[in-house]
Amino acid sequence: MIWAMEKGWSLDENHRLEENSNHALSTKKKLFLCQYDLHRFGADGAMMAFDTHSLTVYRG
Repeated sequence: MIWAMEKGWSLDENHRLEENSNHALSTKKKLFLCQYDLHRFGADGAMMAFDTHSLTVYRG
């Protein structure tokens, strides 16, 4: 999600994008992989991603 940060999107804007994507993809057989660099997004960004997605992998 570095591209969103480089565009100047706030964490709230990222959250809305993630929620809208989850909703739009809920009936489709598609897989999206969102990656967050913890050094750039920090704990707030990680928690937003964990909260938004039903499945997360941490340092996997």
